[in-house]
Amino acid sequence: MKTILIITLTIIVISSPVGAAWNSFQGGAGGFSFYIVKPDLGPLNTELKALGMPQFDGYMFLYGGQGFGYVSNSLRIGGMGFGGSVSVNDIENGYAREAIFSMGWGGILIEYLMLEVSNFELFTGGTLGWGSVSVSLRKTDSPVSWGEIWNNYTSQTGSGDSISSELSHSFFMIQPRVGVKYYLLDWLAVGGSIDVPILNLSSSGWSINGDNIYDAPSLDLTQPFFQFSILVGG
Repeated sequence: MKTILIITLTIIVISSPVGAAWNSFQGGAGGFSFYIVKPDLGPLNTELKALGMPQFDGYMFLYGGQGFGYVSNSLRIGGMGFGGSVSVNDIENGYAREAIFSMGWGGILIEYLMLEVSNFELFTGGTLGWGSVSVSLRKTDSPVSWGEIWNNYTSQTGSGDSISSELSHSFFMIQPRVGVKYYLLDWLAVGGSIDVPILNLSSSGWSINGDNIYDAPSLDLTQPFFQFSILVGG
């Protein structure tokens, strides 16, 4: 997640009007953005249901930023980066249980201006991105002592009964988008878009602590992501 945020800030600086000047671009903009999505996590929910835990059925927010510079009157190129998570938890027989689904990515952003009327514009484009998702599982009879945590990793089982696992899957994606932007001022705009990442996580790509996981399900995250942004620049 930290890497994605660093990439995001770098992209915004490079793609901003200052960075654009360095690269002989014809102006640019950058700013804060976020996504809202209700991910279809069916295979994960099947496992949670079998454990008697709540399921991932709420909305997920991903926060980050984007920036771009104009290379012509209609074409702009830049980058973007986002990350977020959604979690569920419960308590069973004195044990606290939690499951967290996290997602983050960064990539190269290309947009084409289709229509510009007064302060309003309509654009299309897409992102070539890379990132990862993770599923964190935790079970604990907390509070536990410092010693109990470390004892659980010796050959003899400690008195604590805390368990945690993190499953991860990296990916490369293509994400088309169509959106609108409205300039409140010459240098300030608000916008939104509908992005659809072409993202199907294969069953063979899951790992835990660097080791491959066998018999894992595939996870198809190809669905609309709704993006909103506040951009500063020309």
